[in-house]
Amino acid sequence: MGHEILYDHLGDDRDTFRVFRLVWEPYTNRVALHFCSRREAAHGLIGTPDEIVRYLDERAASGPPWDRGVPLEARERLVNMQPKQSPDMSISGSP
Repeated sequence: MGHEILYDHLGDDRDTFRVFRLVWEPYTNRVALHFCSRREAAHGLIGTPDEIVRYLDERAASGPPWDRGVPLEARERLVNMQPKQSPDMSISGSP
């Protein structure tokens, strides 16, 4: 079983996020998050789906640009990928 691209955003110079990608490896149940924005250099993070959702929630709590648009769409895609949602994986992020 290979990896599955859950979300892939390739923006242009007008977008806040030039790259925002979520890749899931079903065999290990790990998700890789890679992003590059106008404010931050390229970053990568690997974790379980729950860990990545928590990371995105923490960043969203800090406000724009993490609380809307591309990061929110990617988070929703990751949550919807899960066969059963745990309480902290709800779309709203609240238990």
